[in-house]
Amino acid sequence: MITYGLDSLPLLKEAEAEDLIAAGVRPFHAKTLLRALKPGSRARTPVPAGEGGTAVAGGTRGGRVVAGDSDRFFAQSIIAPTSGTITYIPMGFVVHHENIQEFCRDMKFITSGDMPGLSLLDCWASAKKRISLDKDTPRISPDHAQTLHAYTVECNLYKNLNRIMREGNMEQLCSSEYRSYMDFIYFLQTALSSATQLAYRPDQCLYRGIRHGISADHYKPNSIITWHSFSSTTKSMDVALSFAGGSPDQPAGTLFVIVDPKTARGISVWSQYPEEEEWLYTYNTQFKVMPCEMESFVLRDLLMDVDTSKLNILILKEI
Repeated sequence: MITYGLDSLPLLKEAEAEDLIAAGVRPFHAKTLLRALKPGSRARTPVPAGEGGTAVAGGTRGGRVVAGDSDRFFAQSIIAPTSGTITYIPMGFVVHHENIQEFCRDMKFITSGDMPGLSLLDCWASAKKRISLDKDTPRISPDHAQTLHAYTVECNLYKNLNRIMREGNMEQLCSSEYRSYMDFIYFLQTALSSATQLAYRPDQCLYRGIRHGISADHYKPNSIITWHSFSSTTKSMDVALSFAGGSPDQPAGTLFVIVDPKTARGISVWSQYPEEEEWLYTYNTQFKVMPCEMESFVLRDLLMDVDTSKLNILILKEI
């Protein structure tokens, strides 16, 4: 993956963005990416120090997530995507747990971070008291709401689930130790179908940051790639960059910019951390990798005030 430094960026004008349409990008991106951040508007939220002087990954979360917490949000390792999909729920699958409450009681997940020692049931009991639904929030079932919340809680559930799914490790998933995770995949997929649909707007992009560099062989321009696990994104570039690592002035890792988002579902209302503005993709979502010309376009206009020498940017279009 080639990362452009600010000094080497071509001077792209608004009219030149029309050339990107030929690559399959909708016309609105020319205007969107030029105006998304005008000079001086890309200032990132200062990142406070966590315990022991460790930089906190995300200013809005106080000291909850430190820089070393690479497993929580946006940190699933999308290292070697392929164009194929994986069947996680086989034909004839029978759910062992009657509902999400039974699953949480049986698995006994214990939280960490800012709520050490609490169970998922404890966290949900607390979260229900502060959830506020506006007129645009779908009225989903209590079971679906609790399932979406459980996925966002900082514990081994999301860590083990996404690790296994990223690896496509069906042998482990079907083992006696992890068989119950198939129940949660079923519960979460069902819950996502009732969550907030993305109200598509011409200026809307979603962002995802990871701490890993991405090989150019895995994300070749115009190739089709698959994210095999449930994948978190956000409307906020600042949140995504926080989890990509580095510093506010010199972000590192990889930033995915998703244009033409369609199927991501908003779950922030039910999240343990609603300020992260999380939009979740289901497993086996596929994207087209857009040409490098669009990458340089984003670099110049969205990150013009920071040093991007350590940051990879990939533009993906959902298909």
